[in-house]
Amino acid sequence: MLSIHIWDYIFPIVVILLAYFLYFTSRYSDKAKQLLYGLVLIITFIYLIWRTFFTIPTTSGFGFSFGLLLLITEWIGYFQMFVFYLLVWKPFKRRHIPMKEHEKLPTVDVFIATYNEPAKILKKTVAACSYLKYPKDLLHVYICDDGNREEIKKLAEEFAIGYIARADNSHAKAGNLNYALRCTKGEIIVTLDADMIPKSIFLERTIGQFVNPKVSFVQAPQVFYNPDPFQYNLFSETNIPNEQDFFMRHLEQGKDRYDAVMYVGSNALFRRESLKTIGGFATGVITEDMATGMLLQSKNYQSVFVNEALAVGLSTESWSDLLKQRDRWCRGNIQCARKWNPLTYHGLSFMQKILYFDGIVYWFFGVYKMIYILAPILFLVFGVYVLEATLTSILIFWLPSYVTSVLAFSIASRKQRNFMWSHVYETAMAPYMAFSALSELFLKKKFNFHVTRKGVLEGSRIFRWQLALPHFLLMILTIVGIIKFGFAFYSNNDILLSLYVINLFWAFYNLIAIVASILIAFDRPRYRESERSNIHDQCFCTINDVPNIPCTIMDISETGARIELRNFNGSIELGSSLDLCVKEIQDLKAKIVWLNKNNQLKLGVRFTDLTTTQYTQLVKIIYDKLEAPYNEEKTIRSLITYSMFNFFRHTKKTPKRYK
Repeated sequence: MLSIHIWDYIFPIVVILLAYFLYFTSRYSDKAKQLLYGLVLIITFIYLIWRTFFTIPTTSGFGFSFGLLLLITEWIGYFQMFVFYLLVWKPFKRRHIPMKEHEKLPTVDVFIATYNEPAKILKKTVAACSYLKYPKDLLHVYICDDGNREEIKKLAEEFAIGYIARADNSHAKAGNLNYALRCTKGEIIVTLDADMIPKSIFLERTIGQFVNPKVSFVQAPQVFYNPDPFQYNLFSETNIPNEQDFFMRHLEQGKDRYDAVMYVGSNALFRRESLKTIGGFATGVITEDMATGMLLQSKNYQSVFVNEALAVGLSTESWSDLLKQRDRWCRGNIQCARKWNPLTYHGLSFMQKILYFDGIVYWFFGVYKMIYILAPILFLVFGVYVLEATLTSILIFWLPSYVTSVLAFSIASRKQRNFMWSHVYETAMAPYMAFSALSELFLKKKFNFHVTRKGVLEGSRIFRWQLALPHFLLMILTIVGIIKFGFAFYSNNDILLSLYVINLFWAFYNLIAIVASILIAFDRPRYRESERSNIHDQCFCTINDVPNIPCTIMDISETGARIELRNFNGSIELGSSLDLCVKEIQDLKAKIVWLNKNNQLKLGVRFTDLTTTQYTQLVKIIYDKLEAPYNEEKTIRSLITYSMFNFFRHTKKTPKRYK
């Protein structure tokens, strides 16, 4: 039996009560937030001191080695926690500097980098660049086509913009941008990915920062208008933010305080003269963005983060593509560390060194997470002790550290993340990121640059079972361990119950994330060529020569729309033609591709014969005022268990209108 002495628990009770008090008062006081951040750092440090000196197992060599590895992982986590709370300690936001602060506006070259992205995706970005609010004689837009494609050259001609292509693809995207630098002469360079659609105010909100001659580059966040695989495959599009939002909107803002903003490859502006000092965009690594920003900062140039959704793009659309993307980022960051070690690179400030080093350490999260997942399995299945502790000592030292961490993280992340969702994100990617990090670190295998696929249509659900195999294995081992404990407890009441309780809690905690990871591997079908935006706009249409039919546009994209007709008693057939007026766009030609008579007549239409002007106007209506569905105010409203329930509740066959 477990003996309980109330005095043993005074410390954790007081700490937890204090943490909750600071948590609730932090809504009204920044000082309470900082006290909570300080509390979690102190309590976690105390916990790790206890772990270091009193819990390492000595019963076996393997147990000692893995236990030491687990402890080292926890200390690395503490370092990352410390850096995180430095970034969020005091909110930081740059003052907006209007364009009029320039005595003379600089000339601007916009580089849209592309390799093999479909023309239909690139066209939206090109169209959006045509209505950027900036003097036309000072603005030049170029498609930098490393695919050297005739259809992309024709696209550039259609919009009367520049087209740049080169004979080879050396140094991938960085080489593409450097070649464009040599072909142009604008004072400010804007880099956009092929799918990143800038808003008309993009330059208005950023160019003023270059009044300061020390500013080398200005970064705006990458914001996405479609759900990522975590949101989409778990039917949680409206309940959780995009997985990248946390870094793009919050961590980058914190880095700005220390002049350590990370260039993320798109939505950025550079001073040409500063790029010349480092020889252009960094080459020799597959993540030229992170390296380029760091090299500029090492030259004592300043970086600026403008935390506004000034361009919106496509998030990765399938689970396999997301893993390929993160594999590239992981390897690229390790390559950067090998070539330009931030801890020893001359010119970086102390905080810049720490923040870039922390960014590289992060990409080993797959290794850390696999250690955390395997630890309870080793004990429950194989009887290997990876820590030695009583339940009482766990409650005294670990519990207050865990509770304060959960509360502080919720406040610091503005409730856009929580411990459980972070656990799911990391667990889902852990086996693959562990392999990527370790193989890049030790094998140094040559890696070919691959562009992330965007705008891919899938007509049916696809289970990526090969990608789920590691999680199936981990799930089976975890369940075997739990069952084995049940038999052991039933047959022997003298077992070390305290250690089993600790590892059982740990195993169940991991099991939830493992099961969620398997569900994420079920890619939902994506039927539409382009994401729809909800607008609920009242307008008029003409059907079968019947004019001025009142209707409501429920959602719209540049390829089609969903319409509800009001007070219409005529007959409509599939394939009928329709003329539509949307805001200032007149005479939009469309064809009816589905209809549903239910009280009001609902139609699905596909636009036909769009002129370049009409297409550009559509893009502006849809994307220029678009607030990303998962903006900075979006908080987590779904428990992971609820999202898993949604997976089974909302799984459907193909909707009738798409058949």
